[in-house]
Amino acid sequence: MWKYKIQDNVKSYPISKEQFVDLLKILFINQSVIIPCLMIAYYVDKWGPVTTIHALPTISTAMTHIFFYMIAIEITFYYAHRMLHYIYHFFYKRIHKKHHTWIPPIAIAATYCHPIEQIISNIIPTLIGPFILSSHILVQWIWLMIATVTTLVTHSGYHIHFLVSSEAHDFHHLKFNYNFGVLGILDYFHGTDGIFRNSKQATRHRTLWSFTPAKILFP
Repeated sequence: MWKYKIQDNVKSYPISKEQFVDLLKILFINQSVIIPCLMIAYYVDKWGPVTTIHALPTISTAMTHIFFYMIAIEITFYYAHRMLHYIYHFFYKRIHKKHHTWIPPIAIAATYCHPIEQIISNIIPTLIGPFILSSHILVQWIWLMIATVTTLVTHSGYHIHFLVSSEAHDFHHLKFNYNFGVLGILDYFHGTDGIFRNSKQATRHRTLWSFTPAKILFP
């Protein structure tokens, strides 16, 4: 697997026992934060249009909703994430810096962050699309699966074949002040991907359709 490692010049494995215990503690806290957020979302959603769960949505409806979720998460995550970086003394130093202690990211540490960041940068951007559209529960489950797997892959530290590329977000963990978004649309619009676009990582930022590592395909 090491041949697929992006930051192969930086030691990230194995993590120490102290790191692992701290990681489990933070993950437990942040998973606990999700429960009341979902309860609030459930009761707030009941005030909106009622979507019956007995009739499955059409494929076109599901795809349209998921497309909307992707745009919603790109907008909300980009600006929330950029705020956590640019208001340094309050947001970055006190909140977001915790997440960036993992310079080569690892998948299990994807939600290693302050609980406030977990809410404003992870939970809200993920749930705001389904909340706005009052989507069928099946579509929401599919979306949560896509969002979870994508988050784990992009924090894995590896560029693995047949999966979404993790080069852009890995570059963010390496350089800190670039690539704030999910899709790259707002990074391009605001110019916060300038250095990345001129890097080798950008050339490699694509899904691999063979078992040949990106570093060999695009040296």
